[in-house]
Amino acid sequence: MGLLIVRQRFNFDLSYEYDFGKPELSMRLRYQAARRGVAAFEERIPELREAFRWRIKGSTEIVDDFDVDLSYEWFVSRDETGFDWSDWRGRIEFKRKINKRQDFTFGYLLQRQVLTADPRTEHVVTLGYSLKL
Repeated sequence: MGLLIVRQRFNFDLSYEYDFGKPELSMRLRYQAARRGVAAFEERIPELREAFRWRIKGSTEIVDDFDVDLSYEWFVSRDETGFDWSDWRGRIEFKRKINKRQDFTFGYLLQRQVLTADPRTEHVVTLGYSLKL
C-alpha cells in the first residue's frame, strides 16, 4: 500500500521587468512557505521549504516565434538557526510559439545545494506545452 504525501506551499512575489525592445530583463523576489509537517523538510526539497528566492532572467527572440530565456536563481532558506543561503539554480529554456494560443517549451535546469556536508545536484530536462483558453 502506498503512502500519501501532501505537499503544499504558498508564495508571494515582487517582480520588475525592463523591456529593451527585443531583449527583456526581469527580476523577481519570492517569499514561499510550506505547511509544517510536509515532506519538504525531510526530503530537502527547495521548492517547498520556507525561503526567499531571488531570480534574474533575460529573454530574447532568436528568430520569429522562437525565444530563449536564461535565468539564475538563489534560495535563502530557513533552517533550525535562521535563514541561510541553501541552493542555486540555473536554467535555459527555449519557447516555440505554435500560434496565438499555443506554445511549446524545452530546456535544461541545473540545481545545486550549498553549505551542506552532502550537497545534492539535480540535472533536469524540461518539456512543456501550453494552451491559453
